[in-house]
Amino acid sequence: AFGKTIQFEFGIRHAFSDDMVLDISAYNKDKVADVTGRLTSVYDPFEGAPQTVNLYTNADFGNVRGVDIKLDRRIGQLFQGTLVYTFQRTMTTGSDPNEYLNTISRQISSVTGDRAPPPQALLASADNRTHTIAGSAALNFPHGWRSGTALGTILQDVGVTAAFRFQSGLPYTPVLINSGAGIRGPA
Repeated sequence: AFGKTIQFEFGIRHAFSDDMVLDISAYNKDKVADVTGRLTSVYDPFEGAPQTVNLYTNADFGNVRGVDIKLDRRIGQLFQGTLVYTFQRTMTTGSDPNEYLNTISRQISSVTGDRAPPPQALLASADNRTHTIAGSAALNFPHGWRSGTALGTILQDVGVTAAFRFQSGLPYTPVLINSGAGIRGPA
């Protein structure tokens, strides 16, 4: 079972100067045939009866849309930094190929007496993070920087780098509902 996607991305890049560049890109990804596990009845010739087996098919589908904004900035010869903001929405019928098999496929409907069917409505993916802010900063002292000084001797060929990322919560982040009782539920 091979997956199939249709995707596109477009963007613009503008250099305000040699030391500052802004990138903006937008993208869309339609997952029209995502791999997923399903319960299927298969005739077993040795038993002479149908048997239910887990079969991987390309029956899930979904959509990912987003916008990335990235700013690169250099100050002098020593400092360089990057700041990125991402807005993204991920909607799908299944976040994981085993999601249906591990959850509602085991439930029996009290009305039909059959197993619950797989989801066919788009919901927020379990790993959807709507907002992300990330960045990095680097301070690098080149070889020969302030040659002949004590500070230059100590710091030449030294670099310090820092990176960070802040993300919004997952769509189903557990939160405490009853303070102290330990009961948890979806946000």
